[in-house]
Amino acid sequence: MMEVEDKDLGVIAEKEGPTTYKQIPDVKVKLLSDGTEIPDVKTFKVFEEKETKGFCSPTKEYLNLIINNAKRYKFPQDYIKGLEAIKIKD
Repeated sequence: MMEVEDKDLGVIAEKEGPTTYKQIPDVKVKLLSDGTEIPDVKTFKVFEEKETKGFCSPTKEYLNLIINNAKRYKFPQDYIKGLEAIKIKD
């Protein structure tokens, strides 16, 4: 299981700004692989006024970041192929 340290959350908050995401407290996550439940997961959701309707294509740089990290952390190959099939912004 991956954990994000508080210092890394600070970096993300600085990059995204204070008005992009809100924290949803006390989320319990159940792993599909073995049914283990993890309590008190830090979860974030974009503020409603920042939401877009429908799919918004990522930039090439952002998609490459996601793909490279999926490979780095050994995500399933079919998931990576799905990422690689996403069309980017022109």
